[in-house]
Amino acid sequence: MIVRTAGFPVEELCHLRCPEAHAAAERVLSAERELTDVLATRGWDAARIGRLRERLDRGLPVRGRAGDDTERAGLELAEAYRSARARLAAVAEAAQARARDHLAGFAADPRVREVFALTNPGLLRDLRRGLRGARLHHQVALYMQRLCAKNETTSFFGPINYGELETGTNRTGTNRTGPCGIEVCWPGPASLRARRAHLSTSVVDATVGATAFSEPVRAWLVLRRRSGLPSPAHPDTLAYRLLARADGRTALRVHAAALRTGLDEVAAAARELVGRGLVTHQFQPPGTVLDPLAFVVGRLAFAPAPGTRALIAALGELRGLRDGFSAADADGKASRQRAVTEVVARLTGEAPDTPAARAQFYGDRLALREECAGALRLAIGGAAAARLLADLAPALEFLARLGIRRRALARAALARRLGVRRTPLWRLAAALGEARLPDTELDRRLASAIDPAAREVDLSTVELRDLLPVAGSTGVAGSVDVMICAASLDAWRAGDYVPVLADVHDTALLTDWALQFHDDRERVRADLYTHVAAAWNGVPVVCVLAGRRTGIPPLEPPAPIAELGGLPGQPNPWRVDVDDLVVESDGERARLVCGSLGGEVQLYNGELDTLTQTAFGAVRLGAPRIRLGEHTPRLRYGRAVLQRRMWTVPASALASLTADGGADRTLLRGCRLWYEYGLPPAVFVKLPAERKPMFAAVDAPYLLGALARIAARRTGGATVTEVLPALDQLWLADPPGRRYTAELRCVFVRAAEAGDD
Repeated sequence: MIVRTAGFPVEELCHLRCPEAHAAAERVLSAERELTDVLATRGWDAARIGRLRERLDRGLPVRGRAGDDTERAGLELAEAYRSARARLAAVAEAAQARARDHLAGFAADPRVREVFALTNPGLLRDLRRGLRGARLHHQVALYMQRLCAKNETTSFFGPINYGELETGTNRTGTNRTGPCGIEVCWPGPASLRARRAHLSTSVVDATVGATAFSEPVRAWLVLRRRSGLPSPAHPDTLAYRLLARADGRTALRVHAAALRTGLDEVAAAARELVGRGLVTHQFQPPGTVLDPLAFVVGRLAFAPAPGTRALIAALGELRGLRDGFSAADADGKASRQRAVTEVVARLTGEAPDTPAARAQFYGDRLALREECAGALRLAIGGAAAARLLADLAPALEFLARLGIRRRALARAALARRLGVRRTPLWRLAAALGEARLPDTELDRRLASAIDPAAREVDLSTVELRDLLPVAGSTGVAGSVDVMICAASLDAWRAGDYVPVLADVHDTALLTDWALQFHDDRERVRADLYTHVAAAWNGVPVVCVLAGRRTGIPPLEPPAPIAELGGLPGQPNPWRVDVDDLVVESDGERARLVCGSLGGEVQLYNGELDTLTQTAFGAVRLGAPRIRLGEHTPRLRYGRAVLQRRMWTVPASALASLTADGGADRTLLRGCRLWYEYGLPPAVFVKLPAERKPMFAAVDAPYLLGALARIAARRTGGATVTEVLPALDQLWLADPPGRRYTAELRCVFVRAAEAGDD
């Protein structure tokens, strides 16, 4: 397993929280409710009460008629409200000042400044003038919640750690020595075993293009039509005549002579074909290679073209900037980010497309990024391993049955759509686009069985046997990010814990990228392939190799490959054209067949929630995704939590948290909103169009303000989720005793039984 952790302790977030000010805000709301009740009995409407409250908030006097007992009681309550409001203003200002000082110290921490250099150099530049203004305070608060409350896999604040879960036997059934309980060795997040910098995908792509079409190289460029693409129509253009000749052997200068045109024209046509993804060439690195720059340098060094020395020198400069990146401090890292952009600009004539200048909060795809190997070692064995698997197995079985049902429904829906016919997979996928198939009957059954007002529901008590197929011997494989709710490591060891299936993926995410620091990478890879292949029910798989969009190479098993963006890294890979993948339907059942393999196949490398992937991929292990309106209870299956409690809150309501005023008004608005929706004190908020959820707390004005600033730019409903594990349920601690979030990214496999169809 991969052990993913946060890079900073959750105690940092406690300094942004103001429990005393929050208590004062609750007293204000209590006084406000009492005042409202009294005034409502006298016939005051909400608008009039609001105007009175505004006068009280501004310190203006209010008067009533003498001798009126009801009005006198109202005036007394008004004065109680005014007093509580004044108390809140004083307490909130003092608490906010303490939080402001802590944010300044956090932003000045060299490790935090290094995070800014890695992800947002614009913020690092702005902070050189000091932490001034609400915008910078809110940005630093956003970074604090990210670094302290989320598990990452990037750089030193999200290092790659490894763990083992030993069940007592190995894959051959013989006993193997392992831990008898839970063993953790961790000197803390500052200890790293290795650091390795990488160039972003945009920089690699720009460098490859500049190299391949440079003056000395382009004549020797060899084009190969990308396998996995459907046969396009061939209009009578130079580009398509060149495409017809792209055999993977002939140099561009030979094509120019055969087509009786100049090298400039043929090179322009070749660039068009490469840009459209129709062809590749010998300088394009495989999608799964860990060091694509070294690949390009090697190819360039042995190119028969003269005059490549300047290119090799420029690529050497890029390698030097990259290789010295990890050892540099924050300012040095920011400087190297700029220098890489400048080198690529010289190569291409234009700067690469990176978010460096846009200062995006999650702009992690800068010119340079890095991965680090952490020093954490986790081993789970003996009774502890058996207990954890026993807790997870029923929930995983339920998810497997959901996946089998989804696949059967998708195939039946496609069969009804197609009738009796054969159609190319690519044509069907293009027609369907991002279409998905809702499971209305399952949703209806669950909605009728779950009480939306409940706090927690055990789905194992819901009768679904007539809807969910018996998984039987069907093979299933997937990755699950397991979080352990335990007050301490000792509590986990004693069995006092609750497992949470935080994220469920339908792909085995032990990629070569994730394993790049592992001491026994080949053994783990062999184990992975052995187990995952055993889950495929004897049906051959075709790996759909996508492009390297995020900088992280895709998984590439030694299976037949369809190139839909990425190039395989295997020597002599087994390729399949998408033309050769055909959907056969008899009107009731549909299946995917491959002519060159002589029968039915299934797609691999999922993580695509589309109808075609669901129908023709391996069984997709995924979370249930149940929503019951404004509030959905926590859903578990046995002891394992499948889905955290969830609320839907309008983004406009979140945006109003800091419409005006200071920390006291923010706290009051937060209290009202939390009370209206019944939210727990700390939550995660996922806003529309945002990549990741944000941690927020009702007693943390800076976090509420940061959330409001982003919500103001969004429309629609935000998904609010409980924090589980809660901040006092974190088992991982460093030697001083500070607590950290952590999750176990595990690959779970159930092999198909022999003879299963």
